[in-house]
Amino acid sequence: MAQGLFDHLDAVKTGKDPDYWENLSRESKKSWSSFMITRFLSGRLEYVPVLNELQPCVREMEDKHVYKLYAELLPYDDGYYNTPPSSNTRERSIPDWAIDLIKERFKASEEEVREYFDIWLSSEDGKEELVDILSEYGVERDKLKKIKKL
Repeated sequence: MAQGLFDHLDAVKTGKDPDYWENLSRESKKSWSSFMITRFLSGRLEYVPVLNELQPCVREMEDKHVYKLYAELLPYDDGYYNTPPSSNTRERSIPDWAIDLIKERFKASEEEVREYFDIWLSSEDGKEELVDILSEYGVERDKLKKIKKL
């Protein structure tokens, strides 16, 4: 069974397996998003300063290295993380096609996908990552511009 975003987050927070990335299927690796993992980890206020310092480096790193960095750097933590604040997608008109693509990409429920959109659309970096993901599926340029305006 493919690992999803929340499985990856749990692996960083509690799994700490040095071979985690190597044991993932190709499909599971596709569901990793360094941006989303960082956003969820920032739900722990005590991690925010170090995550902010690492962010310029993390943007340039391969996903497997981001996993290893976070898994080794952050302490074991099975506690609840507050979702970072963002605007609510229920108030935005997210196109159904975009929701369907992201549901397929991350093997997530619509509710989870709407939460992802909340996080992506809360920052310019997030919007760029979302546009990059949608571009992988051949979404037309004019549709991508509409997403950026959300």
